Amino acid sequence: MKVKELTIQGFKSFVHRTRIPLHEGITVVVGPNGCGKSNILDALRWAMGEQRPLQLRGKTMGDMIFNGTQRLKPAGMAEVHLTMIGDGAPLPEPYQQYSEVMISRRMYRQGDTEYYLSKVPCRLKDITALFRDTGIGAKGYAFIEQGQISQIITAKPTDIRAMFEEAAGVSGFQTQRLESYRKIRESEENLDRLNDIINEVAKNLKNLQKQARQAKKFRRLQGQEKELDQQLNGYRYLRVEKQLAPTRESLRSCQQQVDDKEQQSATLVTELDQLIARG
Repeated sequence: MKVKELTIQGFKSFVHRTRIPLHEGITVVVGPNGCGKSNILDALRWAMGEQRPLQLRGKTMGDMIFNGTQRLKPAGMAEVHLTMIGDGAPLPEPYQQYSEVMISRRMYRQGDTEYYLSKVPCRLKDITALFRDTGIGAKGYAFIEQGQISQIITAKPTDIRAMFEEAAGVSGFQTQRLESYRKIRESEENLDRLNDIINEVAKNLKNLQKQARQAKKFRRLQGQEKELDQQLNGYRYLRVEKQLAPTRESLRSCQQQVDDKEQQSATLVTELDQLIARG
């Protein structure tokens, strides 16, 4: 990929909106000391996601916002737009079908930061992924500062290997491999947790099955008890009826005798009344 255009506003010394096109070939920025030449490189790295203020020649990220002068008030935010083109090769996914992509970063004085890819809000990791294996990112080898060559010469073998892997475009595969390992570990941990859950559910299932068998047995015994109660009540009724039958017969006989005696008494009273009347 190649930088086509850089637009800066409110970033360090660039208080006003400044458009810097980068044409074919070599572009040289000249000017007196302190005019802001280095701030252009800082703006490039900042737009690409640089998070270390010291790498941008500042103490805090707040130093990236124009701090004002005697004539100009401080800016409320810093904003950088970076337009990239494929330069004869397709852009990284998912922008292969486009001729260019614009990376934007905006930071407010309150500390809030926003990232955009072609004016669509995104995350810092999306911008980092876009520049992976291109050597153009905030930490890529495309930015070579004074003294950095000597650092490369005296670098550790592991650092040199990392630089060549980035240049060869294999660092992304290393990252993907590590990400795959991480996902595998997470999957294994999830599988272990799932097995624990399955074992616990199996224990609960056995207990529930045992309780279900006990409940079924209880309902069966309960039905048998109800049936036996009905049979017992019927037997008791028949036995009582059998015991009461002679008593009822004796009671009817006594009642008949009482009725007969009352009838005889009534007849005698009538006859007595007639004798008295004759007198």
